[in-house]
Amino acid sequence: MPPKKAAPKKKAPDSQVIDEKQQTLELLKRQCQGMEQLLMLASEEIRFVSHESSVLERRIAEVSEQRVAEENTTVDKLNTVRRTTSTLANQLKQRIKSLEQSLLSAENENALIRSEIEKVREKKNAELKRLKDEADALRKDIGEKAMASAVLLKEVLLKST
Repeated sequence: MPPKKAAPKKKAPDSQVIDEKQQTLELLKRQCQGMEQLLMLASEEIRFVSHESSVLERRIAEVSEQRVAEENTTVDKLNTVRRTTSTLANQLKQRIKSLEQSLLSAENENALIRSEIEKVREKKNAELKRLKDEADALRKDIGEKAMASAVLLKEVLLKST
């Protein structure tokens, strides 16, 4: 700050004026030195802030590039997962359809086999009944023949006695 101008004085001796001027000059020099130091500090602070700003801008750029790269990677992975999911879903649908067809075919085949088993059972039951009837007829016939043979044997024995 410039010194305040003193009110005009009466003529002072030259040495006093010179002393005052030197004091004023010294004061101005100190003020200038103070300002220079403030300017140096401000300049240093500006350089520091500028450096920090450039470091931060570089870091922001790096992080931005990383984010873009990660987004691209994530998008690629997401697309891969979607394709895989779609493929697996289609394969699963085909497998289910195939299994349903196999099940239907097996059920139809089982129905045919049950029908054939029932026919064979009916045939075997009919054959068993026929064989039982034949066995009963043979027993009856054997019984009648045994009776006839016994009667004949009795007659032969009665005649021979």
